Amino acid sequence: MSGALARDAAVPKALLLLKAGEESDTALDALAHGLAGRTGTQLWRALPPGVLGDSPQGEAVGAGLAFDFAVEIDGAHEPSELADLALPKAIAREAGVAVIGTEHHVMPGEGAVALFCPLRRLPGLTGEGFRDYWLNRHADFGRANPESRYRQLHPDPQASDDLCAALGLPACDIDGVAEAYFRDIDELRAVLASPDIAGDAFADEQRFIDHARSAFLPFERIAFA
Repeated sequence: MSGALARDAAVPKALLLLKAGEESDTALDALAHGLAGRTGTQLWRALPPGVLGDSPQGEAVGAGLAFDFAVEIDGAHEPSELADLALPKAIAREAGVAVIGTEHHVMPGEGAVALFCPLRRLPGLTGEGFRDYWLNRHADFGRANPESRYRQLHPDPQASDDLCAALGLPACDIDGVAEAYFRDIDELRAVLASPDIAGDAFADEQRFIDHARSAFLPFERIAFA
């Protein structure tokens, strides 16, 4: 399991953020069926945005960044490794995004609830500058809390575009995905309401994240065979 990795380990990973094109339960069943038997894969279903409470991060809902499902695929280096992955017809291809790249386990760990945050950088920042500040400066907020379970997915832009094309999704325009994991919704709310996150970390985000074009999205893990 990826949660057993050492602190600050860097590993390959793909993440799909998808929207249902049909009734949500129907789309979920079809997606789970298509993923059955694939190792290193986790399936998540979106929780209502209201579970984030009054946290300032919960107010960031960038246009086109509302999704019904997330799929984590550990160990994926190249889009060709996912050539056998086919999205079911119940998924709205025009509304999804796929990211493949390097996942930094800043503070490793797992949870039944996750916060996946597709981020876009502020105008004037280069992609390299965004990723450098995010990993080498901002991530210290996560490192300072020994209880946190926090990762950063840094995309390979060309590989992400290639994967999107192979899956019939729009080109990837995400600069990174922040990933945090929690035991339950109560822990998620408590962390987001803490002074370090709601205050200092959120203030630091203003230095590099364009919140008007980013989102903080809660999900629950779905068991499937």
